[in-house]
Amino acid sequence: GREPQGPTLVLAAVLGAVVVGAIAAGTHYYRSYESSYRAEVGRLLAAIADLKVGEIVQWRKERLGDAGILYRNPGFTELVRRSLGEAGPGRCRPDLRDWLDRVGDAYGYDRVFVLDARGVERCAAPDTPEPVARHLVERLPALLGEGRIEFLDFHRDEPDGAIHLAVVVPILETARDGPPLGALVLRIDPRVYLYPLI
Repeated sequence: GREPQGPTLVLAAVLGAVVVGAIAAGTHYYRSYESSYRAEVGRLLAAIADLKVGEIVQWRKERLGDAGILYRNPGFTELVRRSLGEAGPGRCRPDLRDWLDRVGDAYGYDRVFVLDARGVERCAAPDTPEPVARHLVERLPALLGEGRIEFLDFHRDEPDGAIHLAVVVPILETARDGPPLGALVLRIDPRVYLYPLI
Protein backbone atom coordinates (compact mmCIF):
# COMPACT_ATOMS: atom_id res chain seq x y z
CA GLY A 1 0.00 0.00 0.00
CA ARG A 2 0.53 3.56 -0.39
CA GLU A 3 1.56 5.71 2.54
CA PRO A 4 -0.67 8.59 3.52
CA GLN A 5 0.49 11.79 1.82
CA GLY A 6 -0.99 14.18 4.37
CA PRO A 7 1.70 13.77 7.06
CA THR A 8 4.45 13.91 4.42
CA LEU A 9 3.15 17.16 3.03
CA VAL A 10 2.82 18.63 6.49
CA LEU A 11 6.36 17.52 7.36
CA ALA A 12 7.69 18.96 4.09
CA ALA A 13 5.84 22.24 4.74
CA VAL A 14 7.19 22.45 8.28
CA LEU A 15 10.72 21.64 7.09
CA GLY A 16 10.42 24.26 4.29
CA ALA A 17 9.21 26.86 6.79
CA VAL A 18 12.14 26.07 9.09
CA VAL A 19 14.62 26.37 6.21
CA VAL A 20 13.08 29.65 4.97
CA GLY A 21 13.05 30.97 8.57
CA ALA A 22 16.70 30.00 9.07
CA ILE A 23 17.71 31.69 5.81
CA ALA A 24 15.75 34.83 6.71
CA ALA A 25 17.24 34.91 10.20
CA GLY A 26 20.76 34.34 8.82
CA THR A 27 20.32 37.09 6.22
CA HIS A 28 19.02 39.51 8.85
CA TYR A 29 21.91 38.65 11.20
CA TYR A 30 24.48 39.05 8.39
CA ARG A 31 23.07 42.43 7.33
CA SER A 32 22.98 43.61 10.93
CA TYR A 33 26.56 42.41 11.52
CA GLU A 34 27.74 43.99 8.24
CA SER A 35 26.14 47.32 9.15
CA SER A 36 27.66 47.39 12.65
CA TYR A 37 31.04 46.25 11.28
CA ARG A 38 31.03 49.03 8.67
CA ALA A 39 30.09 51.58 11.33
CA GLU A 40 32.94 50.38 13.58
CA VAL A 41 35.46 50.47 10.72
CA GLY A 42 34.21 53.98 9.83
CA ARG A 43 34.76 55.12 13.43
CA LEU A 44 38.27 53.61 13.45
CA LEU A 45 39.17 55.29 10.14
CA ALA A 46 37.83 58.63 11.40
CA ALA A 47 39.89 58.29 14.58
CA ILE A 48 43.02 57.47 12.57
CA ALA A 49 42.38 60.41 10.23
CA ASP A 50 41.96 62.76 13.22
CA LEU A 51 45.19 61.45 14.72
CA LYS A 52 47.08 61.93 11.43
CA VAL A 53 45.72 65.46 11.02
CA GLY A 54 46.83 66.26 14.56
CA GLU A 55 50.31 64.87 13.89
CA ILE A 56 50.64 66.85 10.65
CA VAL A 57 49.50 70.06 12.36
CA GLN A 58 52.05 69.43 15.14
CA TRP A 59 54.80 68.71 12.59
CA ARG A 60 54.04 72.00 10.81
CA LYS A 61 54.12 73.90 14.12
CA GLU A 62 57.50 72.35 14.89
CA ARG A 63 58.90 73.49 11.50
CA LEU A 64 57.65 77.03 12.15
CA GLY A 65 59.16 76.79 15.64
CA ASP A 66 62.53 75.85 14.11
CA ALA A 67 62.30 78.96 11.94
CA GLY A 68 61.29 81.08 14.93
CA ILE A 69 64.61 80.36 16.61
CA LEU A 70 66.46 82.26 13.86
CA TYR A 71 63.80 84.88 13.08
CA ARG A 72 64.80 88.31 14.38
CA ASN A 73 67.73 86.64 16.11
CA PRO A 74 70.34 89.42 16.55
CA GLY A 75 73.30 87.02 16.66
CA PHE A 76 72.27 85.17 13.50
CA THR A 77 71.39 88.44 11.74
CA GLU A 78 74.83 89.88 12.52
CA LEU A 79 76.51 86.70 11.26
CA VAL A 80 74.56 86.93 7.98
CA ARG A 81 75.32 90.67 7.66
CA ARG A 82 79.06 90.03 8.03
CA SER A 83 78.94 87.11 5.60
CA LEU A 84 77.03 89.07 2.96
CA GLY A 85 79.40 92.00 3.34
CA GLU A 86 82.61 89.99 3.11
CA ALA A 87 81.92 87.11 0.75
CA GLY A 88 80.62 87.23 -2.79
CA PRO A 89 78.16 84.79 -4.36
CA GLY A 90 79.40 81.23 -4.16
CA ARG A 91 81.60 81.93 -1.14
CA CYS A 92 80.48 81.63 2.44
CA ARG A 93 82.02 82.37 5.80
CA PRO A 94 82.83 79.10 7.59
CA ASP A 95 81.00 80.18 10.74
CA LEU A 96 77.77 80.80 8.81
CA ARG A 97 78.07 77.49 6.96
CA ASP A 98 78.62 75.80 10.34
CA TRP A 99 75.34 77.33 11.56
CA LEU A 100 73.50 76.12 8.47
CA ASP A 101 75.01 72.62 8.80
CA ARG A 102 73.91 72.44 12.42
CA VAL A 103 70.37 73.62 11.70
CA GLY A 104 70.00 71.13 8.84
CA ASP A 105 71.38 68.23 10.88
CA ALA A 106 69.54 69.04 14.10
CA TYR A 107 66.12 69.55 12.54
CA GLY A 108 66.35 67.19 9.55
CA TYR A 109 66.18 69.65 6.68
CA ASP A 110 67.12 68.53 3.19
CA ARG A 111 68.96 71.77 2.44
CA VAL A 112 69.43 75.05 4.32
CA PHE A 113 70.52 78.16 2.46
CA VAL A 114 70.74 81.95 2.67
CA LEU A 115 69.56 84.19 -0.14
CA ASP A 116 70.47 87.85 -0.36
CA ALA A 117 67.70 90.40 -0.94
CA ARG A 118 67.99 89.92 -4.75
CA GLY A 119 67.45 86.15 -4.49
CA VAL A 120 71.08 85.14 -5.06
CA GLU A 121 72.17 82.14 -3.01
CA ARG A 122 75.06 83.19 -0.80
CA CYS A 123 75.59 80.22 1.50
CA ALA A 124 74.20 76.68 1.66
CA ALA A 125 74.46 73.42 3.52
CA PRO A 126 75.17 71.08 1.96
CA ASP A 127 77.29 73.40 -0.13
CA THR A 128 76.76 71.68 -3.47
CA PRO A 129 75.53 74.37 -5.88
CA GLU A 130 71.89 74.22 -6.95
CA PRO A 131 69.91 76.77 -8.93
CA VAL A 132 67.51 78.81 -6.84
CA ALA A 133 63.92 78.05 -7.82
CA ARG A 134 62.43 80.77 -9.99
CA HIS A 135 59.18 80.83 -8.00
CA LEU A 136 61.16 81.54 -4.83
CA VAL A 137 63.14 84.41 -6.42
CA GLU A 138 59.89 85.88 -7.78
CA ARG A 139 58.12 85.60 -4.41
CA LEU A 140 61.09 86.83 -2.34
CA PRO A 141 60.41 90.62 -2.53
CA ALA A 142 56.86 90.10 -1.23
CA LEU A 143 58.08 87.75 1.53
CA LEU A 144 60.74 90.22 2.62
CA GLY A 145 58.25 93.08 2.41
CA GLU A 146 55.81 91.23 4.67
CA GLY A 147 58.66 90.44 7.05
CA ARG A 148 57.17 87.25 8.42
CA ILE A 149 57.97 83.55 8.31
CA GLU A 150 56.31 81.80 5.37
CA PHE A 151 55.63 78.07 4.93
CA LEU A 152 55.81 77.20 1.21
CA ASP A 153 53.55 74.34 0.23
CA PHE A 154 54.48 71.42 -2.04
CA HIS A 155 56.47 72.62 -5.04
CA ARG A 156 59.19 71.64 -7.48
CA ASP A 157 62.36 73.72 -7.60
CA GLU A 158 62.84 72.59 -11.20
CA PRO A 159 60.15 71.38 -13.65
CA ASP A 160 61.34 67.76 -13.48
CA GLY A 161 62.88 67.95 -10.01
CA ALA A 162 61.85 66.44 -6.70
CA ILE A 163 58.92 67.82 -4.71
CA HIS A 164 59.80 69.89 -1.65
CA LEU A 165 58.29 72.06 1.03
CA ALA A 166 60.14 75.00 2.54
CA VAL A 167 60.08 77.46 5.39
CA VAL A 168 61.33 80.93 4.44
CA VAL A 169 62.67 83.08 7.26
CA PRO A 170 63.25 86.77 6.46
CA ILE A 171 66.56 88.05 7.79
CA LEU A 172 65.71 91.56 8.89
CA GLU A 173 68.00 94.31 10.12
CA THR A 174 67.83 94.74 13.87
CA ALA A 175 66.96 98.38 13.27
CA ARG A 176 63.32 98.32 12.16
CA ASP A 177 63.86 100.82 9.34
CA GLY A 178 66.76 98.97 7.74
CA PRO A 179 66.21 97.02 4.52
CA PRO A 180 65.93 93.23 4.75
CA LEU A 181 69.26 91.42 4.32
CA GLY A 182 67.76 88.38 2.66
CA ALA A 183 66.15 85.12 3.69
CA LEU A 184 67.02 81.80 5.25
CA VAL A 185 65.35 78.89 3.45
CA LEU A 186 64.79 75.60 5.29
CA ARG A 187 64.00 73.08 2.55
CA ILE A 188 62.08 69.93 3.48
CA ASP A 189 62.10 66.61 1.66
CA PRO A 190 58.58 65.25 2.36
CA ARG A 191 59.72 61.67 1.61
CA VAL A 192 61.73 61.57 4.84
CA TYR A 193 58.97 62.12 7.40
CA LEU A 194 55.75 63.54 5.95
CA TYR A 195 54.93 60.89 3.33
CA PRO A 196 55.55 57.98 5.73
CA LEU A 197 53.38 59.76 8.32
CA ILE A 198 50.54 60.16 5.84
